[in-house]
Amino acid sequence: MEIGDFLTIGNIIVNAIIGIWIAITVNNRFRRTSTFRNYYIEEIKEIRKLYGFFLSNIFSSKYSSKYIKNWLNVMNKRIDELEKSILNTMNVDKLGIKEIHFEFYTLITGNDDFNNGWKNEKLVVTENLATKIIEKNTQLIHSINKAFMLVNVSKMKTTKKIKKNFLSC
Repeated sequence: MEIGDFLTIGNIIVNAIIGIWIAITVNNRFRRTSTFRNYYIEEIKEIRKLYGFFLSNIFSSKYSSKYIKNWLNVMNKRIDELEKSILNTMNVDKLGIKEIHFEFYTLITGNDDFNNGWKNEKLVVTENLATKIIEKNTQLIHSINKAFMLVNVSKMKTTKKIKKNFLSC
């Protein structure tokens, strides 16, 4: 064998190693990105579903004011943590679900029907409040759809940035 043959064999081995390394790296990035995306999308879908049940039950007068306030507080924490996680791991500037949820919270808990019915077993929603809830729910659905789309198309932050963001929380 000549030196040229050794160089050719060496070239083939180096190219194979680089090819394997690229395949493994791309696969790991894809798997990590896919896992995060799937989790976030499922959480966003769950929030939308829970809101649907919640509003249906409010309009059916199945909840008390106390229950409604507690539910809204729990959802506030859930939405806050989800948004923080998405903003820390993905190249997304803002989702908007949290802001609309807070407006929703303020709309309901600041309403006279809600406050006057605090001691009642069930909250009866008036036509006026129902109209305002429906309008705010439309905005919420829009922000949820926007978040779903942003999570679907955004790139992941680098591992270094993700670690830095989570360690600073």
